[in-house]
Amino acid sequence: MSFRKLELKIAYESSNDDILGEFFIPILKESKLYKRVSAYYSSDSIKIISEGLATLIYNNGTVKLLVSHLVNEEDYDAIVNAKTNPEEILSKVAIGNREQLEKLMEDDNVAALAYLLAANRLEIKFALCRNESAIFHLKFGIFEDFNNNFIGFSGSINETYMGLKENIEEFKVFRSWVEEEKKYLEGDLNKFENYWTKTTLGKDILVVDLPEKIKQNIINEFKKVNETKNRAYQPMSLRPVQDFALKSWIKNRRKGILQMATGSGKTLIGTYAILDIIEDCKNEGLVIVIGCPTKALAKQWYERLVGFNLGQDCSVVMLNKTITKDDLYKKIKYGEHRKTIVIGVYNTLHKSWFVNELLTAGSKRLALIADEVHWLGAKEFSNAMTEKYSYRLGLTATPVRNFDIDGTNKILTYFKGITYNYPMSKAIKDGILTPYLYKVYEGRLNSNELGEYEKLTKKYSRYSHFPKEKYGDLAGIILAKRAKIIKKAESKVAIFRDIIKKLKEEGKLKLLLIYCEDNRHIQEFRPILNEFGIESRIVKDKMTDAERSSIIKDFEEGNVDCIIAMKIFDEGLDIPAARRGIFVSSTSNPKQFIQRRGRLLRKAHGKKEAEIYDIIIVPGLEGLDEEMKKIENSIIEKEIKRALVFSSSAKNAYECNKALEKICVNTNINLWGLISSMNNEGE
Repeated sequence: MSFRKLELKIAYESSNDDILGEFFIPILKESKLYKRVSAYYSSDSIKIISEGLATLIYNNGTVKLLVSHLVNEEDYDAIVNAKTNPEEILSKVAIGNREQLEKLMEDDNVAALAYLLAANRLEIKFALCRNESAIFHLKFGIFEDFNNNFIGFSGSINETYMGLKENIEEFKVFRSWVEEEKKYLEGDLNKFENYWTKTTLGKDILVVDLPEKIKQNIINEFKKVNETKNRAYQPMSLRPVQDFALKSWIKNRRKGILQMATGSGKTLIGTYAILDIIEDCKNEGLVIVIGCPTKALAKQWYERLVGFNLGQDCSVVMLNKTITKDDLYKKIKYGEHRKTIVIGVYNTLHKSWFVNELLTAGSKRLALIADEVHWLGAKEFSNAMTEKYSYRLGLTATPVRNFDIDGTNKILTYFKGITYNYPMSKAIKDGILTPYLYKVYEGRLNSNELGEYEKLTKKYSRYSHFPKEKYGDLAGIILAKRAKIIKKAESKVAIFRDIIKKLKEEGKLKLLLIYCEDNRHIQEFRPILNEFGIESRIVKDKMTDAERSSIIKDFEEGNVDCIIAMKIFDEGLDIPAARRGIFVSSTSNPKQFIQRRGRLLRKAHGKKEAEIYDIIIVPGLEGLDEEMKKIENSIIEKEIKRALVFSSSAKNAYECNKALEKICVNTNINLWGLISSMNNEGE
C-alpha cells in the first residue's frame, strides 16, 4: 500500500472540494500512522472519518493526537481558566461526573474513542497555555504509509465535526516524495516530535498525557456498557422446531438446506449456526461468508451480528463500495481477528476475485451461509458454490427454482440435500405465524386485451417447438408478454375499487400492503386510494435505507395507511405490522408468492389474523381450437395452483376452494383432483 498511487491536489478548500472523500478517507485507508495537532477536538469527528479510520486500525495502525481544547463549553472554560494542577482539570474534562460518563458511553463515537484507547491504537496528549488568555492554536497533520512515504497538511482545519464537515476550511498539502514540498513536511514532523516528547516547551506551554487513572476509568466503563450491550443483543433462545432444524444440519456434517416457512426464524437459526461453527473452529482461523440476494437483507444480517458477542477474536464486515478488495484481503490475511464474518450480495460473492483470491487469503477454514439459497441456482451466481467451503448452510422457504430443474439440482447437490422442512401450515398451527383469510376475485380480459392475448397465444403455439439454441427463447419472450397482459388487465381496477370499498365499510383501511407490477401500474391504482382518503406511500428499490425505514415507521405508527410496493418486499424486508394485502400483480413463481404471503403473516402485537386479497384473471377459452385450449388450460392451471397454495393454509380454505371451483367451470381443470395431487406432493 502506498500514498504514491493517490491523486492529490496541493491545496483543498471545503467549499469547493470534498475534503473527506478526496483527502482524509482515502489517505487514512493507506496509512499506518496518523499524527495530528489540533486546537480543538471532539470525538464526533470519529463518525465522519470512520470509513478511513477503521481501515487504519484494522491494518494495525495508530493515531497520535495533540490537542488543546475539547469543544464542550464547560470543559473549555475549565481548561483555559486553570492556572495550576492540570491533571485535576483534565479529569473533569475527560469524565466530569459519573452521569456525564454514562451519557458519554451511550454515543457510538465515544464508545469508539474508548475502544481505541483500550486497544492502544490512540494516544492523546494535551497542550495547555499557562497564560489563560492565550490559545494553543496550531493545526496540522502527518500521515505515514507502509512504504515510509509521508503526507502532511497544514491550514485552518480542526479535528472536530464542524471542522471536517460544516465549516469553510482550507489547508495546503505536502508530499515527502516531491522535493519542493518535502522541506515543509519535514518541518512539521520535527515540530510534532518536539511537542510530543517534551513536557514543557519554554515557559508558556505545558504538554501532559491523558492521565492513566482517567484513561482506565473510561476503559472500564466502556467494558461495562459493552458487556450489557452484548447481553441485550444475544440471540433469543431457539424454539424447539428451530433447535431441531439446527441439529438436523449439524448431524448432516454441517451441510444442508433448511426449508423454513417465511417468518419462522431462519435468520435466528443461521445466527446459532454461526456460533456453532465458531465453537467448532475454536483454535483455528475461520472466514464465514453470508450470502444474500439484496443489499437490504445483507444490512439486516450485519445489524443483527455486529452487536452480538461473537467473541473478541471475531469481526464482522459488510461488503459495500467503501470496502476495497485490498482492504478485505488484508483484513482476512493480516487482521487482528482470527475469525471474520463477511456479509455480501450474490452479485459479488460469485466473482472470480472473491472465490479465487479472497477465499485463499490465509490458511483459514471457510463457511458459507446462503440466505434465500434458491438464488444460487442461477447460472450467473452458481460459481459462488465453491468446494472451498467446508461448512454449508442454505436457508429458504422455497428451494425449488421455477422452471429450472438444473439450477435446483445444483443447489441440492452442493448443500447435500434438505435436512429439515417446516411448512407454512405447520408454522401457523404452532402459533409462529399469524392465521389468515384468503379471498379470491375473478377478472376477465377486455376485448382489446383478449385480442392481443390470443395473437400471442397463436405465436407461442408456432414458436414453442423452435430450438432455443438456434432461435433463442422466442417462446419465453411471448409468454412474458402474455403474462404482462394478465398482470395489467383493466378489469383489475374495478375489482380493486370494490375491495377498497368493502374494506372501508368494515373499517379496515389501515395497515394495508399493495403489490403492483410497475410504476405505471401504481399510477392506475393510487388515485383510487386518494378517492377513499387513504394516505399511501410508495416503496421503491432505489430508495435509501433511511427513506424506506422512515416510511415503514410511519406505517407502523399509523401516520400512513398503506404501502404500495413492487418486488422490494419479496425478500429481505420485514413489515410485520401489515394486516391486509392486496395482490393486484400476482405471479405464478412459487418463490415470489410464498415470500409475499410470508410478509403478511409475521407476528406483531395485537395482530390476530391477516387478510389476503388476490385477483385472478381468466383469459377465456371461447372460440379457441382444441390445441389452443390445451395451452390456455395449462396457463390457468398454474394460476389455480398458486391460489390453492394460498388457500391450503387459510382459515377459510373451503370457502376459497368453492370460489376457485367456479373459475374452473369453463375449463378442463378438475379442481378437486388438483387439490388431491398437491396434497400428496406436500406444500
